[in-house]
Amino acid sequence: MGLEEKLPSGVLLTTVEGVAGYMRKASFWPATFGLACCAIEMMTTGAPRYDLARFGMEVFRASPRQADLMIVAGRVSQKMAPVLRQIYDQMAEPKWVLAMGVCASSGGMFNNYAIVQGVDHIVPVDMYLPGCPPRPEMLIDAILKLHDQVQHTKLGVNRLAEIEAHEEVALNALPTSQLEGPDEVSDPVNDQAPDQPDSSQADLEQVDASAQTAREVIGVRRGMFGVSDAGDTSGYGGLVTPTVMPQASEGPFGGWLDEVANALREAVDEASLGDAIEKIVVHRGEITFFIRREQLLAVAKLLRDEEALRFEFCAGVNGVHYLEDEGRELHAVYHLLSMTHNRRIRLEVTCPDADPHIPSVVSVYPTNDWHEREAFDFFGIIFDGHPALTRIQMPDDWPGHPQRKDYPLGGIDVEYKGGTVPSPDKRRSYN
Repeated sequence: MGLEEKLPSGVLLTTVEGVAGYMRKASFWPATFGLACCAIEMMTTGAPRYDLARFGMEVFRASPRQADLMIVAGRVSQKMAPVLRQIYDQMAEPKWVLAMGVCASSGGMFNNYAIVQGVDHIVPVDMYLPGCPPRPEMLIDAILKLHDQVQHTKLGVNRLAEIEAHEEVALNALPTSQLEGPDEVSDPVNDQAPDQPDSSQADLEQVDASAQTAREVIGVRRGMFGVSDAGDTSGYGGLVTPTVMPQASEGPFGGWLDEVANALREAVDEASLGDAIEKIVVHRGEITFFIRREQLLAVAKLLRDEEALRFEFCAGVNGVHYLEDEGRELHAVYHLLSMTHNRRIRLEVTCPDADPHIPSVVSVYPTNDWHEREAFDFFGIIFDGHPALTRIQMPDDWPGHPQRKDYPLGGIDVEYKGGTVPSPDKRRSYN
């Protein structure tokens, strides 16, 4: 018979590890922060309907120094990563991390330059929870599984031996990038016989001739996603779409569009700006003035100050990259509003990749300050005369400009439970 038979009633025997695990699992205090839509589900889990307090998680702590569980609820951006790591470092030991949802676990559908491809690149993760977003029941289930893990966590030298064993298993696991699949994937679109003519030239010849006269065709896009160096698994590999630029519209345009166009032409002539207006395009009831970049600042002042125009507000500038538009690959589009006359117009300015300079209009429209910084950050357009042209979202030392069409997909390999998911530029394409 064991020692238990000789003990009085009301006495239990256990181990120090068992007691410590029981106390820890029954008193989780999560840190209070959320990153994206998963955080809404996390909040719901703590509300009366699901009552997370039943499991010893009565309150989310506002201070990381009073928390021992980090629930990473949502995607983690490159700029948020050091903040998240700082919160983790401030949490007291022992502490645990739960990656909630696919974005926190592996980057999810945001496999791009801005999002960390799995929070396990920043902090060690104890529990991965799939879903987009996972429901409160799923989060509770993951927490209960984490409870079981904490309950059986070893202490001291036993813990060190357990960690070494887990690392050995992870290192010996076969990465997913090395798993064998089909020997060859046929591509009916891209697999062409050697004697066939170049498909891009053939596609250009297929574009309707009348369309070429009405619009300027600058290129042809093949497939749904623009990538053509791998197998087609989407069914859209045969799609052929011409890339066109609108030609100049002939007046009269109708209504107040003619008033604005005539007033701007007269103001440009009086200011001796010559051919500042390259062309005027009217499409779907909206008017766009293509302005030569050398005269942009002067034209912007006329649009703001002339009584017949009075476009007092610029809502911002958008960058566009037309890789096939040779000599004018970069476009900057300005959206103007006349609060006096309740009218909206657009200005469009182009510059080549080799000389990506456009005058800043911040001196005329101060609201463009951060918009020009964003266009510089993502497209590489240099706005001459800007008071502080620095990156606004990407780190200062980030190579390249991520929204340009020639920017590589890039990314980093995603490490997950000993396996590796290749970054986008190493995967099979979907067309």
